[in-house]
Amino acid sequence: MARNRSTNAYRHSVSELRAIRARIDADPYQSALAAQVASYAKRTGGLTLEFWRLFQGPWFNEPWVMTLEGCAERLRVPVSELVKIGEETAKSVPILRQRPEQS
Repeated sequence: MARNRSTNAYRHSVSELRAIRARIDADPYQSALAAQVASYAKRTGGLTLEFWRLFQGPWFNEPWVMTLEGCAERLRVPVSELVKIGEETAKSVPILRQRPEQS
């Protein structure tokens, strides 16, 4: 994993991205979470989609993962705007209010 400190970003290699996707796909909760948030972001579009693609890139089969601050810097918006997007997503994606079952 390569880290770019100036943008608070992490870029996974192709093999790392495959391994991450395999772990997500193997866990029913994580798989549903990724699918539902990605679907919501794609339907909503705009800044919501841009934010989630940067923040949780592997959910979109992209190698990047950025911190909230890195996303804000890259998208040139205040962190508070991205927090609002997270809150709106949580209201619209019910799985975000659920907890995975404890084993």
